[in-house]
Amino acid sequence: MSCNLLLWKWSSEFDTPKKRKKAGLKFADITAQFAATEDHPAIGEANIKGLQESINTTFGADELTRPFVIEKYPKCVVVNYSESARLEIVPKIAAIGRQFNLNAAEF
Repeated sequence: MSCNLLLWKWSSEFDTPKKRKKAGLKFADITAQFAATEDHPAIGEANIKGLQESINTTFGADELTRPFVIEKYPKCVVVNYSESARLEIVPKIAAIGRQFNLNAAEF
């Protein structure tokens, strides 16, 4: 089974807990709409290049030998991995994402 991890930064419309609470926004809302349309108003501009460089430093730059695949989008990244690699991959990549103030949500 394949799993996905969406890494994104809050847009200015949703960049505070108060704004998110007022809108009733949940990570599941964001991932569901992203899966359907490849975007969501809560997804803002992020340092995708820096994230990718940090992932390459941690896991190596050879995409063929890594236990995951990175799909780049204009404002976010999706990491695809197998269920068997989930416990190894998600904590490490989510921690890298936090260095760039990114959220991480599986879908």
